[in-house]
Amino acid sequence: LEKAEDLEIKPIIEYALEQSQAHIQKITAILTEEKNHIPHGFKLEEDVDLTAPRLFSDSFALNFVHQMAKIGLTAYSTSLASSTRSDITSYYEECLTETMQLY
Repeated sequence: LEKAEDLEIKPIIEYALEQSQAHIQKITAILTEEKNHIPHGFKLEEDVDLTAPRLFSDSFALNFVHQMAKIGLTAYSTSLASSTRSDITSYYEECLTETMQLY
C-alpha cells in the first residue's frame, strides 16, 4: 500500500489491508477470551522497512490480492463447514462475506 501508485488498484490493496487488520483483532479477541497465547507473527513495525525501494508493480500486488482472495474463499468455507461454536461460525461467515467483496 505504501508504494502503490495506480489510483484504481490502491483502494483494493487498502481494503485488503483493512480486512487483514480487522481479522487479526477478532482472532486476538477470541484467543484472549479463551486464555490462549497470542502468536508472535509477522509485525509491520519489526519486519518491514517502509522506506525501502519498491519491489513489485501495482499489477503484481493486485494479482497477489486476487490469488489470496481465492485461497481465503476456500479456507474460510472449509473452516465454516467444520466449525461447531456459534461465535466461530459467525466469524467465518463474516470472513466469507468480506472476502467475496474483495474477490
